[in-house]
Amino acid sequence: MTDIEQFVRDYDESQCHRIEFAWNGKHAAEFNDSNQDFRSKVVAFVCENSGQGSLELLRDLFTEESKWSVQAWCAPFTFANLGALLLTRGGADYLPDFLDGFGASFDTFGACHQMDLDPIVTVALMRHIKRQLSEAIDEEAKTKLDSGVQLFEKLQAGNAGEGWAVLKPGTRVTNVRVLGRTALAWRRIKTALKLW
Repeated sequence: MTDIEQFVRDYDESQCHRIEFAWNGKHAAEFNDSNQDFRSKVVAFVCENSGQGSLELLRDLFTEESKWSVQAWCAPFTFANLGALLLTRGGADYLPDFLDGFGASFDTFGACHQMDLDPIVTVALMRHIKRQLSEAIDEEAKTKLDSGVQLFEKLQAGNAGEGWAVLKPGTRVTNVRVLGRTALAWRRIKTALKLW
């Protein structure tokens, strides 16, 4: 049995330090997470062996990968699979953890639009989240739940991945502009006026 298999089999919260996001506080070329390599191997193993690994391990991996994404300015290619696995095996009990990771960054948000969820799981989660949304009082909770509803509706319709692109490492990107809120709003208004 490999170290990864042993870790997955025996995982409990006392071992979280081996997979937690251990960032050096720097970005771009100087970015370093001392647990990234081991955590990536554990994620790959549980995604390839979906019946192995406790729900606590899946939750902790998803949480730590979302923290990584916030500072790495991208999402791991395994993030969608990990999210789908957490929801498939954990169901509504792990929905709050999923929604936290889903909304952690633009990249985790986009990655979760690539999930492949069983339609029965999707419908059950959507019912649950709509019930929670109807009972929510806190605005932050409502926003989080509403974004979850929108995701599950798109997944159910089969169009969640439309409009998203996945770039492989090393892809050269040029002529990129960052749009602030004002520029983005103006672009949407111009597009709406053209359609009208």
